[in-house]
Amino acid sequence: MTDVTTHAAGSIEALVAALPEKYQPIFGHPDLSDGSSRGCEDRLQLILATAQRLSDTLGRPLRVLDLGCAQGFFSLSLAAAGHSVHGADFLDKNVDVCTALAAEQGLGRATFQCGRIEDIAATLQVDTFDLVLGLSVFHHLVHEHGLPAVTEIVSGLAQKISCGIYEVALREEPLYWGPSQPAHAAELLAPYAFKRVMAWQPTHLSGVERPLYFASNGYWFVGSDFRAFDSWRFQSHAMDMSSHQSSRRYFFAGKVMLKQYSLLNPARRDFNLEEYRNEAEFLALASPEMDCPALLETVVDRDDCWIVREMLAGRLLLEMMNEHVPYAQERVVDGLIRKLVALEERGLYHNDVRCWNLLIDPASDLHLIDFGAISKVRADCVWPENLLISLLLTVREIFMGHVGPVLPVRRGLLDIGMLPMRYQAAFARVLSMPKEAWSFKELQSRITGWAGEPIEVTGYVDILAAAERAMLSLEGKLAAEMHEGRLAQAELASSRAQLEGGRASAYAQLEAERASAIAQLAAERASAIAQLEAERASAAEQLEAERASSHSALEAELANACAVLREELASSREDARRWCLLATERDEVILALNDSQHSKTATHAALRRRIDGMAARLAVQEAEARQARTDHAAVVQSLQEWQARAAELDASVESWHGRAHELELQLREMRKSRSWKVTAPLRGFRRNLRHPFAFTRRALLALMRRVKRHPDLARQLNSVARLVPPLHAKLISVAVNNQIIAEVPATIEHEGVVGGVDVFAGLAERDGLDRLSLRGRAMYRDIVAIKRKEGN
Repeated sequence: MTDVTTHAAGSIEALVAALPEKYQPIFGHPDLSDGSSRGCEDRLQLILATAQRLSDTLGRPLRVLDLGCAQGFFSLSLAAAGHSVHGADFLDKNVDVCTALAAEQGLGRATFQCGRIEDIAATLQVDTFDLVLGLSVFHHLVHEHGLPAVTEIVSGLAQKISCGIYEVALREEPLYWGPSQPAHAAELLAPYAFKRVMAWQPTHLSGVERPLYFASNGYWFVGSDFRAFDSWRFQSHAMDMSSHQSSRRYFFAGKVMLKQYSLLNPARRDFNLEEYRNEAEFLALASPEMDCPALLETVVDRDDCWIVREMLAGRLLLEMMNEHVPYAQERVVDGLIRKLVALEERGLYHNDVRCWNLLIDPASDLHLIDFGAISKVRADCVWPENLLISLLLTVREIFMGHVGPVLPVRRGLLDIGMLPMRYQAAFARVLSMPKEAWSFKELQSRITGWAGEPIEVTGYVDILAAAERAMLSLEGKLAAEMHEGRLAQAELASSRAQLEGGRASAYAQLEAERASAIAQLAAERASAIAQLEAERASAAEQLEAERASSHSALEAELANACAVLREELASSREDARRWCLLATERDEVILALNDSQHSKTATHAALRRRIDGMAARLAVQEAEARQARTDHAAVVQSLQEWQARAAELDASVESWHGRAHELELQLREMRKSRSWKVTAPLRGFRRNLRHPFAFTRRALLALMRRVKRHPDLARQLNSVARLVPPLHAKLISVAVNNQIIAEVPATIEHEGVVGGVDVFAGLAERDGLDRLSLRGRAMYRDIVAIKRKEGN
């Protein structure tokens, strides 16, 4: 057992040593974790706590997807905590380390695969995982593919996985991919309804800290409150009219709500921060008789403020008005004044007393909400600024049962004569007092103390009534004109639709006729070209057949002649060899005769005859050699005749090539004809339809050449293009590649935009590939394939 463990540890040590970068600590091996690029313990505590809260809510262990898992520190830690984890990384060496560590630690809940985030996200199924981790990986995808494409990937993750934890790199980081990042990190997580920065984390690359987000479309996590929400919206009520410029969000979970105040918008930052403080302070210190909801959690982050509180039961008075639900008008008004008096006695005032901030509970009691509007400032948030006059407008709306549009300010419903008598008398007496004496307490005492006596209407009331009638008349006329305008717009839209339909029909008919003409012309052209091609092919085939036949016959005769010649030469060589042997034998005999002349005189005659016979045979052999030379000359002459025949065949080939050239000239004449020129636009239009990218490229190059001839215009367009660095770099690259400009303008070193140049010296092949774009990797693979083919 000890040997196996030692062998596994040695194997892991070798795998770790082979890593191009040890980004994370090695799980379970503090001895191998020295030299890690980043510490992970602080982030791990936040991730484990978040996972535990989600697990407690679901009542089971989580299914976690770790995208860009590196050496698997977070994946294996979550698996050790009892969760099922699937890690993915594009580097196979990282996956090897993760798999070996999981096997060593006996963590069967942890599995790993080698792959790119884009491919994994595209094949992901709904409800396969509960939590996704994306820690400092998506900025590489943004640099490679652009923000919109990566936002689509995040949107797919948000739809298929309920919660996510993301660490996002920032544009301010001084690295090559920095300029391609969004202006604010939250833009990458735009598909999520709820996103909150849990912490800001330092990195090993620069002094810029990165935000660690919790993001979800179904859960919020604020402080210690982790809860599933049912719905959310930007607007607090139907007449919000985007007054907060989308700087607030409202999340609803049963009887609890979460309010988010964003501090990112400079125009709303101070106002949102003030209202957050007002609401948090009021709810925290509210007495029981104020009948306020319970405050559950308050958190202030760098970019947002959060309030979690209970919700009061009931419906907004504005909704009841719009749906014509009956309500007790005087009870609502009396309850509202009681709430304002209770606040006034504590030195507090509500600066937004409107029908959309009045809640009617099932017992028909009134509750004043929007607690952020409660402060010590004694003024309304907008016109008419005076709190008592603003209350008069709201009371008029309560008795009218209607709230008009707030454009640009509230309607001036100042005629107290339209109120019931006790409210009319109370407002008349309070408004007749010095302004310093106006108060909600005084108004309440006048209402409750009214004994039914008549009031004397002063002249200013008649003036206000006349002004109000004029305003309402003007408002009605404007409403009628707006209605007529909407009808006119509808009629205009209908006419426009009919015109567009007729235009589309005519265009379709024109396109059909043009397509028919193009098809007919194309058919005729194709027929002519096919006929010419057929004639040329037939002539070429015939010529090739004759040439092949002649060549085969010539080759056969030449082979036969050469074979005969070789046989005759071989025979001549054999005869010459015999002649040489005979000559040698004769010389030997002559020498022998000379040596034995005196002793062998008796046989001299016989030897002489023998010598004569041998001389005769030698003469015969010489005659045969002369005949062989004559035959060889005849064979050479025959070979020259076949070569002349081959020359004649070559001349025939040249004549057929001339015929083909004549056919090509005829084709060129046809292309110079009037009919061919007349139909040229149609053929060009068809090519543009089939190859729009080539057409767009030609048009862009032509436009760039025209702009180059106007330096002032070129400088202006160049300054505009610099606002989008990737586009500017791509245009510069196109201009240089097509020799429109001589050289690339100097850029910031390691700027990291499309078309930039980077240094890959000293990098492993896989690391270099990781820094290339998709197009760059494809070109690199093509080059490698060509080199391998040449090597084979």
